Amino acid sequence: MINTIEMSNEINEDEIKEIKEIKEKAESINIIGNGQIKTLDDIINNNTLGKRDIKEFDAEIKKQSESITKLFRDFHVYISDMKHQDDIKKLENKKSKSKASKDDNKSEDSDNKKDYAVNKVSECHEFVSKFMETYNKETYNEENNYSPTAIQAAMNQWVKNEKETNKDKISKGMPDGRSFNVYGDLEKFIKDLIKVGKEDKKIIDNDIKMKEKSKPIEGSKEEKLISNLQFSRDKLDALLTVPTSMRYTDIMSYKTFCFKDRDVLGKASKNHPIKKVKEV
Repeated sequence: MINTIEMSNEINEDEIKEIKEIKEKAESINIIGNGQIKTLDDIINNNTLGKRDIKEFDAEIKKQSESITKLFRDFHVYISDMKHQDDIKKLENKKSKSKASKDDNKSEDSDNKKDYAVNKVSECHEFVSKFMETYNKETYNEENNYSPTAIQAAMNQWVKNEKETNKDKISKGMPDGRSFNVYGDLEKFIKDLIKVGKEDKKIIDNDIKMKEKSKPIEGSKEEKLISNLQFSRDKLDALLTVPTSMRYTDIMSYKTFCFKDRDVLGKASKNHPIKKVKEV
């Protein structure tokens, strides 16, 4: 009886010991599974590792290591991407500011060129000086050098004077206040300008005839140049008859004839005919 009781007690102690070891191993595995491993002591403290234990720990550590490595890589890729996106935004903002600055400068340069062109003083024909002496004394000079702006101001002044002193004559039959009859000093001035225009037309006609002798191929650069010259010649031809009436905007068409240096062929070759829209 005594032996039986002792055997029973031994079994109980072994069972308790085995249960305790399993519990300790489970706690150790749980530590790994929850990502709580920080040092080697967290694994082996109060534990005797068998082959199976080592295999399980090794697999779990490897798994965690791969997860951490992936997280580390993904995190730094994310950070790098964020920095890259930030750099792109900074570059785009810099380009935007640079473009805005260039556009402002370009617009300013364009305005300056326009201002320069209309205010550039050049030598004019003798008859221009007589008209300027009467209708724009402020810019009149013996060298006979005037700007397009000054010439237009003189022509406008003639119209203004006539509207003040001869309103019925200058406005008779006109559809609106922007139109006026042409006579007197303005008519004489325009006749002198038309004489210059006729000389320009001769220059263009002679150049067209000379170029046509080479019989350029259709669509070639030479053929297009002839087309431009013909277009300019036809536009010029429309100005070579003294108008009985005008509008203020018409004055601009005659100003170019005031100047001795007009680069007739250079400007005529750059005028492109308006392309006709094909009917569908």
